[in-house]
Amino acid sequence: MTNQLMGCTRHCETRMQQRSIDSVMIDLLMQYGNTRRRNKADVTTFNKKSRHLMAQNKKYSQEFINKIAKLYIVEIGGKIITTSRRLKRFKNN
Repeated sequence: MTNQLMGCTRHCETRMQQRSIDSVMIDLLMQYGNTRRRNKADVTTFNKKSRHLMAQNKKYSQEFINKIAKLYIVEIGGKIITTSRRLKRFKNN
């Protein structure tokens, strides 16, 4: 995986490696996830609707969907800055 291919910063690649998040998970998040603006950045997460769409696809097991359900990415200017798993619910502003 290269920075140019995914639009991922070096920091993001480091966090992905540390947190066992692979590029397939990020691609699914970008494809099915819900993006919201938070503090000058775009935060993409899975919501119920996106998880339901993935389950309907039947390409992914429910176990895998549950595993990636709490992932999120932070983007600024089209570059992925960081990625992690949510420990708490995001507040709605």
